[in-house]
Amino acid sequence: MSIKRLVAEQIDWQVFVKAAENQAVLPLVYWHLKRICWHMVPAEQQSWLARIFIHNAGRNSALAAELCSLVELFQSHQIQCLPFKGPIIAECVYKELSFRTAGDLDLLVPQEFVGAAQILLKARGYKPCKWRGRTFDERFFQSAELLDFCHEYAFYNEDKNVYVDLHWKVLSYQYFPLSNQDLQNNLKMWELQGAKITSLNNELTLLMLCAHASKHAWSSLTWVTDVAEFLDAVPDINWQKLLNLANQLRAERMLLLGLHLSTFLPGTKLPEPILLKIHSDAVVRSMAEEITSRFRSKPTASQWKEFKNWLYVLNLKEEFTEKFSLLTELCIKPTLDDLLSVKLPTSLFPLYRCIRPVNLLLEHVPRITIRFLKGGYDRHFNRLDEE
Repeated sequence: MSIKRLVAEQIDWQVFVKAAENQAVLPLVYWHLKRICWHMVPAEQQSWLARIFIHNAGRNSALAAELCSLVELFQSHQIQCLPFKGPIIAECVYKELSFRTAGDLDLLVPQEFVGAAQILLKARGYKPCKWRGRTFDERFFQSAELLDFCHEYAFYNEDKNVYVDLHWKVLSYQYFPLSNQDLQNNLKMWELQGAKITSLNNELTLLMLCAHASKHAWSSLTWVTDVAEFLDAVPDINWQKLLNLANQLRAERMLLLGLHLSTFLPGTKLPEPILLKIHSDAVVRSMAEEITSRFRSKPTASQWKEFKNWLYVLNLKEEFTEKFSLLTELCIKPTLDDLLSVKLPTSLFPLYRCIRPVNLLLEHVPRITIRFLKGGYDRHFNRLDEE
């Protein structure tokens, strides 16, 4: 059904616009309505959509300029800095900064330079964000043992209203085992506001987009549009190289799910061998149906979101050993929450692997028990998404 025909039907514009905002696709919605049937949009919504679009365009322009400045700053101190997602996707994939909802900046640096990088960020007005009410000091960013508790940390510049996610891994290694050598072998130059920026190459960028969204159970429609727009904007994808890389990183099913979801949007075309792989994987097709069904339902918030995301991720791993490895990470690999729950000296850090399962039990068992007693096992798990 065409956009014009849909708009001609009775639409609750407040509900529609709110849904577009929740899914972070409001700029694209505005652009297509403006191009196709702007006269059919109520005046009040026209005004509001235009204001949001203009504000987002200015915000993305400022973020792109700040990104270029930070990359230049890091490079001037001999720190390799690889930006990914954010403004690079907006300008190089969507071909227009204003078409993608502005977010934060993601910067990837070698782990041994995290300490130096956070000093530079602080000198530029960025402060480490609080985690569970606590701010970590410089010792955290200088310690390899402490950095192993996570793969990124957020910084915030209040004057500029900009968040920077400083990464030393793209995603957790157990989930996305990208070695430094693999990373260095999959880089390319992109152009952002006239500046040459080194970032992930076509194949690794597409794979990363699918893996990141899969980790979060594809909870935002903007991640699907990212993949669709990438396929449209980057015609010279080396598909065999992409599949080889996905196999190497144990992420083929994540890739296929992202590619399949992109075909639900008009105009997305995939090579026949990729379509055959998707068709032969019943798990991918089933999960895609479930995700698109969720997009069509009312958005809900659930305190079980993280738990459900891990269930999605486990389904996206094909081999039992991969599922077991990921489940092990969830159950025994310590997180920042575990680090804050009990203070141990560095020499006793291995004990955090014992503390992690205890904390999980304390966090989840009471809630599971209460809901089980109230509604029964089957009804409880069938209604997780409705909470």
